[in-house]
Amino acid sequence: PQRALPLLFAALDDDPSLDRAMESLEEMAVKLDEPRELVRVYQRKIKALGPEAADTPKTRAERLRLWTAISVLCIQRLGDVETGATAYEVTLALDGQNIDRRRQMAAIYTEMGGDRIDKAIAEHHYILARNKAELGSYRALKDLYIRSLQREKAAAVAYALHLLGKD
Repeated sequence: PQRALPLLFAALDDDPSLDRAMESLEEMAVKLDEPRELVRVYQRKIKALGPEAADTPKTRAERLRLWTAISVLCIQRLGDVETGATAYEVTLALDGQNIDRRRQMAAIYTEMGGDRIDKAIAEHHYILARNKAELGSYRALKDLYIRSLQREKAAAVAYALHLLGKD
């Protein structure tokens, strides 16, 4: 399988419409358990899907699966949180109403720290705008406000948690 990957990539360079070659490429990369190769395969598959504007629901679901997989591989297997976060941002563009994705994006931003804290705060505000009872977001906001030295806002969130009886 290791030697077959470059051959399949070459075949797809010659004719990108070879669907079976594309599927075989993914299967081999999964079997080899090579995260970098898997990312290359997923990028190739995304490119083969064409522009997003023409997506059918099935194509959109596949695009979402691929971008999610790239994000997971980059963050968990390659330790490339920056690229993984960028890939996950694409999944939000494709499935922005998904609150679980928003929670995960907020967690990624929180882990990254620095200038991403403001983005984590924005994600938690988005979540709370849709579900006022989301206690995890209140707790996260309190911690994020403390980390970003916004004491007044941290105190306000802490007070809200107290009123909810969940502090």
